[in-house]
Amino acid sequence: MIRNVVPRLAILGAVALGAAAPASAAAAGPFIDGLHTVSTLGSTVPANGDVNPYGIVTVPRSSGRLVRGDLLISNFNSWKNLQGTGTTIVQMTPKGTRRTFAKINPAALPGSCSGGVGLSTALVALRRGFVIVGSLPTKNGMAATAKAGCLLVLNSSGKVVETFAGGVINGPWDMNPRRRHPDHSAGRRRYHRVLGRGAERSARPRARPRRPYPRGQRR
Repeated sequence: MIRNVVPRLAILGAVALGAAAPASAAAAGPFIDGLHTVSTLGSTVPANGDVNPYGIVTVPRSSGRLVRGDLLISNFNSWKNLQGTGTTIVQMTPKGTRRTFAKINPAALPGSCSGGVGLSTALVALRRGFVIVGSLPTKNGMAATAKAGCLLVLNSSGKVVETFAGGVINGPWDMNPRRRHPDHSAGRRRYHRVLGRGAERSARPRARPRRPYPRGQRR
C-alpha cells in the first residue's frame, strides 16, 4: 500500500530549512517523530496479482501514458509471493486511481536479460518519457537462483524498447539519474547491484542530446 506522507515530509523539510536549526538539535531524534497521521492512498496490486512494491518514482513530465505527478511502482513479487518474479509497473494518480503501466513479458524482450524478469527497486522516470527499471530475477524466490538480470528501458506507452545487460550489470537493485544538462535529457544512470561489489554506472544514452543553448554561448 502507498501511504500519503509525502506532503508532510515536504512541509517538514521546508520548516527545517527556514528555521536553520543547529545540527545538534536536528540530531536529537528521528525526523519522522512528528509524523503521526498515515492515510492509505490505494493498493499497488495489479490485475495479475503481483505484490511487494519496491521501486517508486514520481513522473516528472507528461508524455504518452505518463502523467506528471503520477507515481510509478515496480512490483518485485508475483502473485505467488516469490521474490524476483514480479513483472509489472503500476501507475497511480495522487488521488489513488491505479492502472497497469507495464506488464513485461520475459519472452518478448528486445534484447538479453539474464534470468528473465523480476522488477527491483531500481526505477527511474526520465523527462523525455522513458522509464528505466532494474531486473533481479529468480526462479523460485530464493537467492540461490538469482541471476544477473538487466536494465529495461520502456517508452511512454509501457513497452520495453531496449535492454542493457552483461558487464558490470549484475543484479541491479537501486538507481538514480545523474543529470548534466538544464533540460535533464542527458547524463548517466547510477545503479547499485547486489550480486557484485559496490555501485557502478550504466552507459550514457546512445542518442546525443540536443544542445540546450546556442553554440558558443555560455550557460
